[in-house]
Amino acid sequence: MISPSALNAWETCGRKLAFQRDPATRALNRPSPRTALGVVAHGLTESAATGQPPAGMARRAWLEQEWEQLLAQQVQKLATAWPGRRIPPVAQWDGLVATRVRILRKLSAEPEPEMTTAAQAPAGGPGFPWIERRLEDPTAGVFGTPDRVDVRNGHLRVVDLKSGVHQAGIQDAQRRQLLLYAHLVDVACGQLPAVGVIEDVSGKETSFSIESVAVTHALHEAQRGASNFNHAIASGEVPAQPDETACRFCPFRSVCWPYWTSNARSDRDVRGTVIDEPEASSFKVDVGGAEALRVVITAGVSVPAREDEVVVLDVVPAGHHTVKMRWNSALRTPG
Repeated sequence: MISPSALNAWETCGRKLAFQRDPATRALNRPSPRTALGVVAHGLTESAATGQPPAGMARRAWLEQEWEQLLAQQVQKLATAWPGRRIPPVAQWDGLVATRVRILRKLSAEPEPEMTTAAQAPAGGPGFPWIERRLEDPTAGVFGTPDRVDVRNGHLRVVDLKSGVHQAGIQDAQRRQLLLYAHLVDVACGQLPAVGVIEDVSGKETSFSIESVAVTHALHEAQRGASNFNHAIASGEVPAQPDETACRFCPFRSVCWPYWTSNARSDRDVRGTVIDEPEASSFKVDVGGAEALRVVITAGVSVPAREDEVVVLDVVPAGHHTVKMRWNSALRTPG
């Protein structure tokens, strides 16, 4: 079984998908303030659609309270995922203000969605909207969770919410994602959505008409991708496509040898052998240069031992041949 997001990961870098699914490495993918804001924005949209918020002026206050509760939950999840680390105060999170202002403005002014009763809904399906309902087609080997399936102006739509503040237009991968969701909706209720929609955090919608030919083509791409991935896993030859843009935020860089031997490798990442006896708050690494590099650790991180092989991700310059870890820099001893 493959999902639209897994298909996108496979096409971006096969090893990334393999690392995501491998129990030995999947835990390297930990949440960040950026992903936490996305979860909050999605959660608030779901609450507004299913939680029956009050009308009028009270609606805004209700949404603000929901926002704070959802945000507190994500802060706790960050603390659990990064034990001992000093998570930045919420007020310092990049994109917080823009995301909050746009999502609250959108949901405060959003009209009541057009609803259908169970009797009016397509055969085999409950009344719409469907909010983050997991859908599967075991026969085709595809599954996914559309953000929303609703009826607007008499048309069945599949909607994907994008919480990033830089969303513009519909990318090819996003279009295919919506086409695959449309197929899953068709399997679930017997009706193919007529419209695919990308909705940004401000509520702006970009849409396109869904045609059965395009859905079939997307389904064939997904099945071909799943087959190729399974073959790569079975053969033990999972391809990697190191790329500066794709690798920049990949959480699996520490275990990806092709990354370290490619031009995609970033100066923000360090790999080498610990030399000398480490100090309480720093250690020196032989990175193959004329002079060793000193790494200053962050709270919650244990200093590695002498002669350990280490990888440190996302460091920042801190003086002559010295770097320091960010609060969420990863430190790993691959050996």
